[in-house]
Amino acid sequence: NRLVIGTEADAAANTPKIELARRRILSVRSAANVETFACRWQDRPELLRRCDIVIGCVDGFAVRRTARNPRS
Repeated sequence: NRLVIGTEADAAANTPKIELARRRILSVRSAANVETFACRWQDRPELLRRCDIVIGCVDGFAVRRTARNPRS
């Protein structure tokens, strides 16, 4: 119920949320340059330095707190 961009076929295929987001962005703006990285942002922080927009899709409150304040 929290993932309105996924279809029944996506659920059956266990399509990752990152792929659903990429697909949705491209459906709105086909010329968008969308790069996805299926990893923790902490594992590749250098990638964030060259981004114009970052979409965080975390599933827990502890991770959300860390994302807001990486030094905690």
